[in-house]
Amino acid sequence: MVSEIALSLILLAGAGLMIKSFRYLIAGDLGFRPDRVLSLRILLPDYKYKNDSQRRAFGNEEVLRVLLEQRKGRHALAGRRIVELGCGAGRNTAHLAAAGAIVTGVDHSPGQIHRARAHYAHTGATFVRAGATVHLTQTTKRLDVIVSVFGAIGTTEPSPILAHCSRRLTRCGVLAFAVPHPQRTGSLPTGPRTRVQVTLPNGTSGVLQHWDIDTSVWTRASNQAGLRVTSVQDLFAPADARWPTTLLITARKP
Repeated sequence: MVSEIALSLILLAGAGLMIKSFRYLIAGDLGFRPDRVLSLRILLPDYKYKNDSQRRAFGNEEVLRVLLEQRKGRHALAGRRIVELGCGAGRNTAHLAAAGAIVTGVDHSPGQIHRARAHYAHTGATFVRAGATVHLTQTTKRLDVIVSVFGAIGTTEPSPILAHCSRRLTRCGVLAFAVPHPQRTGSLPTGPRTRVQVTLPNGTSGVLQHWDIDTSVWTRASNQAGLRVTSVQDLFAPADARWPTTLLITARKP
């Protein structure tokens, strides 16, 4: 009888602590206002997006579409200063240049910059070989838009690069970035930083770092950097995917 009473007291105390913890979680500051954040689920049809490259291309197109909407149409990008961090072979940078923007594509890979210049120099876009944070530190010009599509944001420690983006953006400037969704496997990784073996464009293998962090953490880090998150989108590919595959976030400099 005594042991049963003791066990009951332990369970009661544990329940009380759990309820208290839930209260703290509910009342805690999320770093953003949930009623002001737009969250969308987008399903991609299998017949059109059959492989990873097609799904990744959709992520690229979606970021560019969001930028056009943020700037109220294609012509509104004309004359705007834009930087793409981790531009790769330069396709997105070239697309923005074709819309009339003054665009710089930045990538630390000499091979990618060589490809970008070879294919898209005629568009008027500028391609620079540099690390993202190094470029943002060295440039003195204010930027209207910063873009990262599976680029530097997500493969670099979040807080420093978001802070650099915030410092370079003009007032009401836009940051838009797409990263692999942290829950694409059905659960969050055991740690925020993961390493994956990848094949580089030159055919060699290398290790790519990813910061797989939850939406709330991205939002809090953006707010701390002086940015206000305006949109969060979960992209699903294929359409019947059980878990989202891409996370697309846009933010503004107040």
